[in-house]
Amino acid sequence: MPIEIERKYLLENEEKNKLLDNFDSEKVGIIQWYLDGGVYINSSVRIRLMIRKENGKFVQQWIYGKKTVLNNSLETREEKEFVVGKDEFDEAAEIKDLIFNSDDKLKSYPFVIKTRNIIHSISSVEIVLDTFINLPDIFFSDANLMEIELKDSENKTLFESTLNKINVIPKIDLTDSREYTNHRIALKSFEKYGEPHENISDLISILEREVIA
Repeated sequence: MPIEIERKYLLENEEKNKLLDNFDSEKVGIIQWYLDGGVYINSSVRIRLMIRKENGKFVQQWIYGKKTVLNNSLETREEKEFVVGKDEFDEAAEIKDLIFNSDDKLKSYPFVIKTRNIIHSISSVEIVLDTFINLPDIFFSDANLMEIELKDSENKTLFESTLNKINVIPKIDLTDSREYTNHRIALKSFEKYGEPHENISDLISILEREVIA
């Protein structure tokens, strides 16, 4: 199973804007539903819908994924992902039915909706910046969360050198703060607000507007 090594940082708006001004990025939209209810501290099972604009059209990609924390640190996790409709996996039929034939059953699971800026020009790591989309009746978070993930390396000195290279000063390193994991944010908002009034197609329309904003 692939190993993900990454650190997560909270950025003030000024640092967020500086990052986006100084580096080219691709903006995509993401909705993630947590099929395990988001209740487990060290693992998650999710369906992700990713939307991007290509050649003037919105393109959707559905991904089924599982993550498990290693050594009780969120910095290192096992990750398994499958593209629905393309990859073969044990739960494929069940997941396809849930997505395409369930009459909005996904609404019954905790979820987050956000935009993600994928930062270009840094070859040794992957840098993304997530901004949550708060709905009229559901608040997720106003945090700007930047993730730096190592690519083809376990050299953890790259985290600090990358921060220096992009000239961004995080407010705080949130890597081991479980309250800022996506599944905890999803669970807290779901416990407080319940299911969204919007159906899945409405959420997709909201996301598409944000991608081109």
